[in-house]
Amino acid sequence: MDSEGWIAREQILGPEAESRVPEEFMTQFRVYANPPTLLLPLASMQARLHAALDEAAASGLPASGDAELHDSLAFLRHAYPLVARQFEWFKSTQAGSLPHTFKWQGRTTNHTLTSGLDDYPRAPIVSPFEKHVDLASWMVLAARLLADMARVLDDEAAATSYEAQATSILTTLHNVHWNEAAGYYCDTGPDGTGSVHDEMQVCFLGYVSLFPLLTGLLEADDPRVGRLLDHMADPDTLWSPGGIRSLSATDPYYGTGENYWKGPVWMNINYMALAALANKYAVDEGPHRARAQQIYASLRANVVDTIVSNYIETGYFWEQYSPTNGVGQRTHPFAGWTTLVVLIMAEEYPPM
Repeated sequence: MDSEGWIAREQILGPEAESRVPEEFMTQFRVYANPPTLLLPLASMQARLHAALDEAAASGLPASGDAELHDSLAFLRHAYPLVARQFEWFKSTQAGSLPHTFKWQGRTTNHTLTSGLDDYPRAPIVSPFEKHVDLASWMVLAARLLADMARVLDDEAAATSYEAQATSILTTLHNVHWNEAAGYYCDTGPDGTGSVHDEMQVCFLGYVSLFPLLTGLLEADDPRVGRLLDHMADPDTLWSPGGIRSLSATDPYYGTGENYWKGPVWMNINYMALAALANKYAVDEGPHRARAQQIYASLRANVVDTIVSNYIETGYFWEQYSPTNGVGQRTHPFAGWTTLVVLIMAEEYPPM
């Protein structure tokens, strides 16, 4: 992390590393973000820290007497200002045209590489007035984590401030991005039919549409949860034998162009879906719990079977999987996020 809070996409150090990276990706820009996925393991560490603090309190022993707990608190004191710095960097560099909205910098007509969802459809015209669902969701997640970190460190003023920011961003996310008729969240921006200054919802049912659910931002009794679960489990749109598709099979962009995030199944996002279901929507009291439990069980079985059966047949983990038959696709061997299958089998997920 630099002094402003920017973290580069990757460290390309030395001739060997440079030989493996296309030239157009060598130069990185300090206003270009990437999904702050480090929030997820940090949230898991916070959950373990809370459990350890509760255990210490129940035993009547001081936290300072537990070496592991002492180290965890020391790490928190070190990490907290860094997470806060990155949060402020996101707010200053990725701000949307309205308060509490956000957009990925560095977008082109066909790609939003900075979102991590490379060719996933966005507004057809690149505009400073765009606002992106997935980035706003990450920002709520970050603010909530920072509030929790601050409270453990007895900084109640900071915790209250971060909670207020999380609430403001989430409220704006609902107001700006939720499409009641479609029943899912949509980016906003020019739709190509009018002025570049026109702001309207640009809707493509897929991973972005589900992001407030994937990040556990919605309360269990929120009626939007039911609408999103219906989309997730619909075999005509997102549900497939190999997992949740990245883009609806009914979308005009499905399977077109590079076809990278336009339908194929990605296990990093499926892991997030399983985490949200397992730790929140399938367990918290609410009208959607039974439905979430059913979807969780089926999705987990499908994902595990897809990855394991491909491994048995080919000897590889694959970068992504076919949205029609679950066959492994693209880079292999791929021991990146596809190996999340181990955590899925163990049912170990970050808290939501």
